[in-house]
Amino acid sequence: MTATTPNEADRLADLRALALVGTPPEPHFDAVCRTAQALFGVPICLVTLVDEHEQWFKAKCGLALEGTSRAVSFCSHAILSDAVMVVEDAENDPRFASNPLVTGAPHIRFYAGAPLILRPGVRVGTLCLIGTKARALTDAEARQLEDLARVVVAHLRLRGALRAGEAAAEQRALDVAARRNAEQAAAESEARYREALDSTHDAILGQLVEGVIVTDGNGRITLVNEAAGRILGTVHLDVTPDQYSDAYRVFTEDGAPYDSQNLPLARAVRGETVLDARWRVRRPDDTEVLGIGSARPLLTRDGRQIGAVMTLRDDTARDAAERALRASETELRGLNATLSERVAARTHDAETAKREAERASLAKTEFLASMSHEIRTPLNAIIGFTDVMIASDRLPPDLRHQAELVRTCGSALLTIVNDILDFSKVEAGAVVLDRQAFDPRVLIDNCLSIVRGSADQKGLDVRAMIDSALPPSLNGDQARLRQVLLNLLNNAIKFTAHGSVTLNAQYEGTGETGERLRFSVEDTGIGIARAKQDRLFQRFSQIDGSIERNFGGSGLGLAICKQLVDLMGGEIGVRSEEGMGARFWFALTLPLGTGEPSAPRASCPPIAQRPGRILLVEDNRINQDLARAVLEVAGHAVEIVADGASAIRAVAEGCYDLILMDVQMPGMDGMTATRHIRALGAEAATIPILAMTANVLPDQIRMFRAAGMDDHVGKPFARADLYRIIDRWLSRAPARTTRSDPLATGVDRSGEDLSLLDRSAYDAMIGVIGRGPVHDALGMLAEELDARFTTAGETAADRDQLRFEAHTCVSSAGTLGFLALSNACHAVELCSEQRIASEGSAVFQDLLDEARGLARRSARHALRVAAQPPSHASVHAGVERRN
Repeated sequence: MTATTPNEADRLADLRALALVGTPPEPHFDAVCRTAQALFGVPICLVTLVDEHEQWFKAKCGLALEGTSRAVSFCSHAILSDAVMVVEDAENDPRFASNPLVTGAPHIRFYAGAPLILRPGVRVGTLCLIGTKARALTDAEARQLEDLARVVVAHLRLRGALRAGEAAAEQRALDVAARRNAEQAAAESEARYREALDSTHDAILGQLVEGVIVTDGNGRITLVNEAAGRILGTVHLDVTPDQYSDAYRVFTEDGAPYDSQNLPLARAVRGETVLDARWRVRRPDDTEVLGIGSARPLLTRDGRQIGAVMTLRDDTARDAAERALRASETELRGLNATLSERVAARTHDAETAKREAERASLAKTEFLASMSHEIRTPLNAIIGFTDVMIASDRLPPDLRHQAELVRTCGSALLTIVNDILDFSKVEAGAVVLDRQAFDPRVLIDNCLSIVRGSADQKGLDVRAMIDSALPPSLNGDQARLRQVLLNLLNNAIKFTAHGSVTLNAQYEGTGETGERLRFSVEDTGIGIARAKQDRLFQRFSQIDGSIERNFGGSGLGLAICKQLVDLMGGEIGVRSEEGMGARFWFALTLPLGTGEPSAPRASCPPIAQRPGRILLVEDNRINQDLARAVLEVAGHAVEIVADGASAIRAVAEGCYDLILMDVQMPGMDGMTATRHIRALGAEAATIPILAMTANVLPDQIRMFRAAGMDDHVGKPFARADLYRIIDRWLSRAPARTTRSDPLATGVDRSGEDLSLLDRSAYDAMIGVIGRGPVHDALGMLAEELDARFTTAGETAADRDQLRFEAHTCVSSAGTLGFLALSNACHAVELCSEQRIASEGSAVFQDLLDEARGLARRSARHALRVAAQPPSHASVHAGVERRN
């Protein structure tokens, strides 16, 4: 929308009365335009007249257009006020950012327009400056622009007077006297205009901060403004080019006399343009000034040179500052060189310290490895054989009590070793959290069940207080949480002589990353003095020596707890007073479980899910006997060799399902033997090889894997862990048997379907309760299986009933040795409605069909087995267990 003035009609009438629109250029307007262009250093300067729909350029410098539409003109805005309008950057001004004169040629960025005020309130156009780069206009420059605009207005008024005089002369063509009077008035007005113009020029030049020197066409100096006089220290007019250097005592920057003909002003007289030249001037008072300036020819509209102009400024202060800066930079470079030497020295010291730290770390690792092996090896025999003796039920009460004390002491020593190794793992960053869905209530119940025996021996009341709002399923590392809780519970029981130990689990709401939980273990024990509490979570630290004497321990448990809690993103602390018990707490944020927590499996006897032929490579005779006893009880066939070379020969000549490999042996060690076995190719390249060793540090485990071992079992081993790891690896691959081995087929010599019945588990159960009860149980199992899984399973209610029936079969089938059926029933039990919604009802139907088929086959097989006479294996097992 075009901006208009309040008195637009009067303004247009006055403009048209001037009769200037469309008229040829006039030297007075052009002179003002050139002066403003040179004075302000802009590429474009215009004298504009704003008509009703167009703006027309009466004078123009640097622009070829005759005018533009009023709708896009900047000047239509400038005539709305008497003040100078300044647009420092049109691209950032919402009024003009999309203006075609900004986005296209002539690409206006800077604009400054002084209105041409013909009379109060009537502004017919502007004297405007245009630049293609953003810039500002100082207040002094704005006043100078207004002065030049007044010169233009004076000429407009003169033009109006002349126009009025011409009109009157035409009307009084016959009145010669009147015409002469008008001409005389016009001449006088023009004389006044010239006088006003000259005085305005002098005023403008006098107010400029920069010096200005002007010459005529011959190079003779005709004007030196006040600023130039101050810079040069003197003013000399009528000086010709060959006298410039002597008159103003001009020298080069280096102090040599400056040849007058090479001075910027002399070169401009010859038609050259010189930018940012530098020279020195020695004033009459002998002070030196560094000058910098530019000179260019003065040209008329038709390109004829009429002189030269030079602008200059005093650069002495800036030059001094620059010299000081260069001196500072030189000094700084010197300091940097010194600093670099210091940094290099410090770096050398740091690298030396790093190497020493790495050597110390290696020494620590070697020490821990040696200690672990030397302590774990005898502990393996102590704890293992003690377990075997106690489990045999052949010890009289007094010897059984002593054996239990040996096992307790061995377990305590193993705990100390494990604490040291756990701390080493955490400190080395080798602990990786295994985040899975779990039920926190089940975790708490399991922890209390583990420690309740120790508490009962001391007559302590152990209880839990669980927040009812605690989520039923969380996602986290259940094993590490159990480790922290058990450490805190065991500490509480250890330091409490009478009273109670309470485990609290509080739900504190939902945070940004999950559910906020706070666990605490509170006891009524000896308490901890405030002054000593800061030592609790430090490694190898106990509050005083009496603790170790009276209660034992390594001083690592709480340090491990802190590092594990930190690893899980939580915090841990304590509140206690000496003699008033203690409250240890830790807070965590865990996300909700994305799936249902794993349901606990029905407990079965420690029998292998799939018996295998195992090669045991072990040089220690005690460990050989212990491992053989434990493995054969589980139903495995065991062959023993004492060194790595013998193991290679055995694998090359025989066929095994799994190898248990000791690492440190005389002659060829376990890792070298593993590499040779893998190199045999064929089945030897894929047979599971488990390291069975006391070396269980993180770096050692990585070396086992690099040598070709698949897993490891630490010494001393827990039987349940050993069975679990062996079962896991045996279940991953088909049995590796010879052609003469009865295990190579799906039936044994009696025709039993080995895919249905685990004969070793069945024989073990006969050894426990006798053949008659087992056969009765087989008959009941057959009847039970005939009645199971009859529901279609199409509705959620039907599926709940089927899950219940599957649950009842898990334990009974597994106990009697029907492990395939037990596993299939367990899969049905765990197939939740959430999984069905995600994967479709077919997943449940497939699992149900498999369980139904196994149930029918297992029922028939159970009746067939119950009718068979006692096998040699079952009789042997029964006798052995009764003995």
